[in-house]
Amino acid sequence: VLSRAIERRFVNHGSSLKIILPDPLTFAELAEDRHYGNKEKLQFAYTDAIRGELKTLSSLGVKYVQFSAPSLVYRLKQKPFSRAGLKQLGEAVRNALKGVSLRSGFYPFFGDASPYLPELLDLIPTDDIGLDLTQTDDSSLSGTSKGIIAGIVDARTTYLEDVESLASRIEGIVERTGVKTV
Repeated sequence: VLSRAIERRFVNHGSSLKIILPDPLTFAELAEDRHYGNKEKLQFAYTDAIRGELKTLSSLGVKYVQFSAPSLVYRLKQKPFSRAGLKQLGEAVRNALKGVSLRSGFYPFFGDASPYLPELLDLIPTDDIGLDLTQTDDSSLSGTSKGIIAGIVDARTTYLEDVESLASRIEGIVERTGVKTV
């Protein structure tokens, strides 16, 4: 389906194309399940569909997929995910990426990811992990071999952040995590 929306003139011209998709959990949380009757089964059904899309997109020249994962941290009136739930989500993402040769990122936003650190870095099998650092305390970050997608500018306000403060924050993240890619 997505491959029809990608114009060939945008790919294979020396530049990388990044696709952003909801993660399997967000698909499952936002769907009305009339078939599976079980969020876990529904989540894994979505991984099969995602994998098919990613294989097609990769063949068209897409180089990177970012899974946007607001449902992990935006838990309105719901309990936070358990470690077992996070591990299951990691398996769903792994299943979605199976046999696909794309770099990947996983980005929970609209909430605090601190309760899931450092396990989030270990259990989600993507090259990069994104964090909404307007909601997540970056002091909870630790060393990782993954790249960090650092959401440090708050797009929910018209307040103009100071560039020096933002740069200082990035430097602190690099020092704490040892990452080479931010």
